[in-house]
Amino acid sequence: MSDATFVLSLDTEIAWADAGKLPQSLYKDRFNGYQDIITRLIDLLDTYQIPATWAIVGALLLNDMNELDVEEPIYSWSEPQLSSSAIFHTLAYDTPHWYHYPQVLEFIQQANVEHEIGTHTFTHVYAEDPATTQSIFDSQLSAVKQQFADHNIVATSIIFPRNEIKYLEVLSQHGINAYRGVERNWYHQVPGQLNRIAHYLDRLLAITPPTYDIETLVVNSNLINLPSSQFLLHYDGIRNWIPTQSRVLQAKRGINSAIKKKELYHLWFHPHNLGSSEKMFTALEQILEYVAEMREQKKIKVKTMKQVAGGILSHKEFVNGST
Repeated sequence: MSDATFVLSLDTEIAWADAGKLPQSLYKDRFNGYQDIITRLIDLLDTYQIPATWAIVGALLLNDMNELDVEEPIYSWSEPQLSSSAIFHTLAYDTPHWYHYPQVLEFIQQANVEHEIGTHTFTHVYAEDPATTQSIFDSQLSAVKQQFADHNIVATSIIFPRNEIKYLEVLSQHGINAYRGVERNWYHQVPGQLNRIAHYLDRLLAITPPTYDIETLVVNSNLINLPSSQFLLHYDGIRNWIPTQSRVLQAKRGINSAIKKKELYHLWFHPHNLGSSEKMFTALEQILEYVAEMREQKKIKVKTMKQVAGGILSHKEFVNGST
């Protein structure tokens, strides 16, 4: 039987998610304050000894956009009709630290806890968009692999931007054996506006999030799907009306469910989400404190995506090799 397992993954992108449009004014303060957010987050993870999987957009690690050498989609909805890097090359003139921030890797690697560095593609491409061909996606992963090699990093985990899952067949060619799958919540088939209402009620009422039997997560001989259990909501717009304790209670219920069933509970968010409110740090610290307490009681293990996938694959190889 598998152990109860906690995984934390972080979509590390700063402004790269806003392809084709200026970042909303809502995000300017948190983008400008990103260094403080990152260092506080790392200190918090050090305090509770929680390793995380940081999925980094490769372009963040560049010092100059002219270093970019990768195929990119041009989305039909993008305005103007240019690639993301071409748009950001202009936008970055005033706020370069929103798009080029190699220091983020330094901060992560200097942490007391040993974190995992995964990929969020090179320029935050949306895999399910018609403009993103397999050739483009393959080029993105090739660029990441080459860039990470320069930093002595081998990325084995990917988090797809916007959780748009596609082109799984090319992942193993780039050494990737784990991805974060879509949350398997109770309302995923509810259509349209009703889905948003259900999502809001799910968070407000702190309904127990899904957890997963680790032994069922194998996709093929060398790929593991580690689905999301819960996105830790930020405090923007209508979400601000959801109490902090609802966020914390929902996470605790997910952790308790994982412990009871000996399954995986997978929490995630974007680091810049922490800048939406000081209450975000409060919620996160309460969750991490509870995880550390459960780990101390030997009720749950804390792992990165790489560690979970490695354990599953090595066990699979052992079983197959012994039969």
